[in-house]
Amino acid sequence: MLSEKERLEMEQLQNDPLVKFAQASLSKKVDPERKRLYQLRWLQKQGKKLVEETKEV
Repeated sequence: MLSEKERLEMEQLQNDPLVKFAQASLSKKVDPERKRLYQLRWLQKQGKKLVEETKEV
């Protein structure tokens, strides 16, 4: 949950023309299969971290 101050800052940033310009220029079409591959790799790393944490306990 965001605090009231953080929520206001987020709203201001979302309306900032510089943020909108940067967002539009950074938006690239991403291959869905490649995106899924990266997601699965990330999940595998997270799973390994969880296994290591449970071994330490």
